[in-house]
Amino acid sequence: MKRHGVKPELKAQVWTVFGRTCWLRMPGCTGWADTVDHVIPVNIGGRNTLANLRPACGSCNRKRWDRVISGYGAVVRMVIGPPAGGKTTYVAEHRMPGDVVVDFDQLARCLCPGVESSHDFDRYVNMVARGAWQGAYRAAARLGDPVGVWCVKTDWLNHRGMDILDEWLALNYEVVVCDPGLEACMYRLEAQHRSEAAKRKAREWYRFGFSAAKVEARREARRNGRPAVVEGTDVGRVRF
Repeated sequence: MKRHGVKPELKAQVWTVFGRTCWLRMPGCTGWADTVDHVIPVNIGGRNTLANLRPACGSCNRKRWDRVISGYGAVVRMVIGPPAGGKTTYVAEHRMPGDVVVDFDQLARCLCPGVESSHDFDRYVNMVARGAWQGAYRAAARLGDPVGVWCVKTDWLNHRGMDILDEWLALNYEVVVCDPGLEACMYRLEAQHRSEAAKRKAREWYRFGFSAAKVEARREARRNGRPAVVEGTDVGRVRF
């Protein structure tokens, strides 16, 4: 994708007005802004104006690329939780007509027509479905239309789990944690005749000790020191 240059004098103006602290603060952030970032990406109509630019370090600028800040285009929600945690049900109950849903299990079922009730798929189906999920997320995260996007995800609690969460928070995603408790999850998994691998993932989730309260605490910590979007400008619809 072609990068859209910003004139040096406009960069200097951005740094004068907003300072030199990176506004994204993604994992690996250097803290010092040596570039400027478009609040609304150029590819969905963002302009090279002071109102649409913020200071960013090169690492965060590259990592964000042209994903939208949720609310400036698509409104992105990540729905996470253990297997049998009720994620798909939550989305079905809260999504609006026309919303985009990126759900691993639903994608996997589409790859295996006729296998409607199973959540446990062969290894090769899992591999293809993971690629489909990532591709769908990448496209949805770049939508300039004001549409709701629901991404259902279970297997993010790995060595990069908290980094992934921090990326989501930097992009202002809503993070919904579906957490019925380990006992309820295990009961559902047994009733659905799920695999031992699914049960192991559920136990791992609860050993990790993740919760909605921890997400909110992390988001609140991020709010300290982050520049607010200037009200009354063409990008002033959302304040962080």
